[in-house]
Amino acid sequence: MNRMQVKCNYDSGMMHIQVVCDTQSELSNRKYGYTDRIPCEDKVSQYLRSQDPEFESAANTGKNYVGMSALVYPEHTIGGQPSVQLLIHGSEYNHPQGMVCSVAMSKKDVIDLVKYLRSVDMLVEQQGLPITPMEEE
Repeated sequence: MNRMQVKCNYDSGMMHIQVVCDTQSELSNRKYGYTDRIPCEDKVSQYLRSQDPEFESAANTGKNYVGMSALVYPEHTIGGQPSVQLLIHGSEYNHPQGMVCSVAMSKKDVIDLVKYLRSVDMLVEQQGLPITPMEEE
């Protein structure tokens, strides 16, 4: 089963993301799919630590991940790139299904992750404008 997941207990200010995918892509950087570390705010790290892990690591390091989705908004572009947000699946924070994080499409690590997700058809297309979490309004 294809899935995107993020480690619950990781370095503060960083997210460790794994994409477990059986679709082959020239952009894969692991035999199971893809992995990357991207910066995040400390509140994201704190939120992740409060979640109960659901998924095993694709690198066989134990059950320490929760699900994640990459939401793409093709109608809303910034600098010619569609807006992308990451939805961490868990307890309600700023979204009914968990926590939404906006990402900067100007950062190489994020761009590479989004390119990989596009290559394996794992971006979840959304209509309209990106979600504006209450504290960001």
